[in-house]
Amino acid sequence: MVDGPAEGQPTTLPPQPNWIRVWIRRNPKSIDALVYFIFLIVFTCIVFNAQGPPADSSPFHMINNIRLKWEEPFMSVQSASDWFDYMLDHFVPLMFPVRWYNGDLMATADMGWPGGQPEMYRTLGAVSVRH
Repeated sequence: MVDGPAEGQPTTLPPQPNWIRVWIRRNPKSIDALVYFIFLIVFTCIVFNAQGPPADSSPFHMINNIRLKWEEPFMSVQSASDWFDYMLDHFVPLMFPVRWYNGDLMATADMGWPGGQPEMYRTLGAVSVRH
């Protein structure tokens, strides 16, 4: 006698466990990780959309102004004398202006402040080290 199903009858296999259930049983924190991953995706989408459309072109113009006023003259520096010309003609007037934004001359007490903002910075001069 041969073991097995009779001729013409279907073979029945024992039910196989669902691989997802097995994985979840073996890794109990997997649901937490999946929920956290979904949260991160949703949060990232919300943050990107909260910034609004790229209609504001002020960062573009600010970068172009910096490039026009500082980078292009700096790229033409080829020697030590060019460096000093760049510093005196471009860098120092931009960092230490002598006029306010409306064209009025600055008072002597306001001069020497980077960017012409006396409430923010003050240049100290050379640093000396004692023994």
